[in-house]
Amino acid sequence: MSKSHCAYWLAAGLGLFSLPCQADTEPSYSVDCAPDATSAAQCLVDKETFVGWRTYNSSCSHCHGQDGLGGSFAPSLVAGNAAVRDYTAFTRITADGSEGPTGVMPGFKDNPNINDKIAALFQYLKARSDGLLPAGRPKK
Repeated sequence: MSKSHCAYWLAAGLGLFSLPCQADTEPSYSVDCAPDATSAAQCLVDKETFVGWRTYNSSCSHCHGQDGLGGSFAPSLVAGNAAVRDYTAFTRITADGSEGPTGVMPGFKDNPNINDKIAALFQYLKARSDGLLPAGRPKK
């Protein structure tokens, strides 16, 4: 798996804030599912993709719905979402936020629980979007 581990630090007021950097290449994921798997419980994923699943469920699912399928406040992140096909756009939107037809997504660049896990979130959502990881909790 190729992933860049880095952060930029900005002095803001009296504190320091880290911002995720953009990797030169899209982070990859590893998913190994049983034949005809209907649940992520039948799949083994790499550590970062599992971290992405865990982060998504703790920080994103309340708006974007269970398993990234969309909710009443925010769109699906697995079906037809252009940001999940473009790592640079995904990183920018997650860090800086976005306004759309269903509402406003806040930026998470100042949230240490998310800003250093943006690549892992992308890996999880990309695996879901590519149709290689079914819904549910995967094994790591």
